[in-house]
Amino acid sequence: MGSFLRWFFRYLYTRLAWSYDAVAWLSSLGQWELWRRSALGRTTAGARILEIGFGTGHLQVEASEAGLRTFGADSSPQMVHLAARRLRRAGLSPHLARAQAQALPFPSSAFPQVIATFPSEYIFDPRSLGEIRRVLFADGMLVVVFSALIRPRFPWERLTRWLYEQAGQSPGPDEKWLVPFRQAGFRTRLERVELPGATVLHILATP
Repeated sequence: MGSFLRWFFRYLYTRLAWSYDAVAWLSSLGQWELWRRSALGRTTAGARILEIGFGTGHLQVEASEAGLRTFGADSSPQMVHLAARRLRRAGLSPHLARAQAQALPFPSSAFPQVIATFPSEYIFDPRSLGEIRRVLFADGMLVVVFSALIRPRFPWERLTRWLYEQAGQSPGPDEKWLVPFRQAGFRTRLERVELPGATVLHILATP
């Protein structure tokens, strides 16, 4: 079941990208936006931020409207298209690149903050972490919204929690998740963010 769900989410991110928002909303019982937006609580007003894996672009719009200068990298051409269209409809200029985290098309020391929300396994790749460290300021921070643990209040929420666990979207907290970051030269820690109906786990890493 877990392998199938992970395959489904990867497929959802490409050929079925048009349905991504609806699936995310349904599978999280409407909490997805709140979980994702928790990353903005780690940002500094007016800062340049790079979002890796920006998906359909909601956080790009929200961050821009909050006064942040946003840039993004995503390997999915479908997501680049959807996010750019969303930004333009909001009256914003997209600064998006179709790129993998292992080869970011940005200069060194370009960003004080890098954000990734619910990333796939690429976030543990030493090449990804090396690139993220390269583009960060020396005193910058990587913020990873890593997982969400639903606190069930109703029977259907128990099912949703089970599905997230099967898909690998609710791991931790576990110190083992920090090992790749530390091996890449980051100082890192786990932090819980308590939100209505769920506990969201953040990984915070500094060069």
